[in-house]
Amino acid sequence: MKKTLSLLLGPLLLQIAVASGNEAPEDFKSRHLAIGLSRSSPSFSRLAIDSLGQGKLGQNPVLAQTNALAGLELKEAFAYCLKGQPVWKVTCAEKTLTLISEYAEGVAPVPFALAFDQKKNHATAPEVHVEAEVGPVCWVMDKVSNPIYGI
Repeated sequence: MKKTLSLLLGPLLLQIAVASGNEAPEDFKSRHLAIGLSRSSPSFSRLAIDSLGQGKLGQNPVLAQTNALAGLELKEAFAYCLKGQPVWKVTCAEKTLTLISEYAEGVAPVPFALAFDQKKNHATAPEVHVEAEVGPVCWVMDKVSNPIYGI
């Protein structure tokens, strides 16, 4: 009996350890959105959306970005800055998420990467409104292929 119990608990504990290791911190949470921002590149570390507002925000389909941007700072009010100038601002409310590209003199445009694991993502791409194209946005839809550029 003891051997059977230990064999059953081993995989369960491994799954719990793996699950807790993949958790990304939340910078903003409402009943509709859970958002975590990467500290090393303009990107999400967590993005969970519940369009019905039932607070079902457990899944995180975001793929972690490994390309750190030297000199990047994430300041209060969710502003990514380079050379002391904001290059991206992220605003969040109960039902809305807005990415704003800022012009920074002497700083090359920096993409905001959106990378999703298609095996964890069970929805279509969100509707995107672009008022002015200042900086590039890169949509990466899976680990291997299918990049979509040009917002």
